[in-house]
Amino acid sequence: LDGFPRTIAQLNLLNNKYIIVGVILLDCKYSTMEARISARSKQMMRPRLDDNKKIAKYRINMFYEETYKVIDYFDKSGLIKIID
Repeated sequence: LDGFPRTIAQLNLLNNKYIIVGVILLDCKYSTMEARISARSKQMMRPRLDDNKKIAKYRINMFYEETYKVIDYFDKSGLIKIID
């Protein structure tokens, strides 16, 4: 599931329905995430309104605050494979 679960609440819902046997995390640096969001905006004929530096920074920070709790859970469970 690409981009899911992002929060502990979503993780709990997923765990109640399915048995998770493995997780792949495509990891990259903060600066890389910021650059990719900026590049995506420049490539589109109609850029998304949320593809600006301020909102990109907010989205990346939310990723670190919320999603890393989920990543930590999978890591402690021995289910995660991190690809840099």
